[in-house]
Amino acid sequence: MAQHSIVKSERMLQLGDHGLVGLDVQANVVCLAQLVDLVSQLTAAPVFFTVDFSKMLLLVVALAAAYVAAQKPADILFLVSAAFSLAASMLFPALTLGIFWKRANAAGAILGMLSGLGVTIYYMATTQPWLRGVFNLTGPVELWWGIDPISAGVFGVPVGCAVLILASLMTPPPPVAVQRMVESL
Repeated sequence: MAQHSIVKSERMLQLGDHGLVGLDVQANVVCLAQLVDLVSQLTAAPVFFTVDFSKMLLLVVALAAAYVAAQKPADILFLVSAAFSLAASMLFPALTLGIFWKRANAAGAILGMLSGLGVTIYYMATTQPWLRGVFNLTGPVELWWGIDPISAGVFGVPVGCAVLILASLMTPPPPVAVQRMVESL
């Protein structure tokens, strides 16, 4: 039954892939799906749930990217740069600390990802002209230390790392088996 839904989701994703011509979103979506798989492994989630969840998340992200690309809200340079900035702010802390720090746990990874992504989205929404128009923000644009909106990941990555570390230290450590797996990497 689960394999049927996987095959069905893959067919839907193949249709969505054809609509993403010209954008480098697919690589970011694959990285996101791999991260979801890694987090699920660390939390000992059942395999079929992990596959179904990552495939559905992949579909949602692909459809959202196709919708944004169809609206042509900004030039392609901003969209691609923003995609990398958003991906870095969300994925880099969890992937890096999840591999090199055995004390990192699922709660820390999730909170670190959300906080890094939140800071990056906030900075982009308050400094990029098109997004300011979407959110109906008026007033002067105040860049932090002169950093352009497409480089907002510069703020999200350290925040994500700090929150991941704090949340991991404030919650129980991962099981010993997971810590051994991290050491073997």
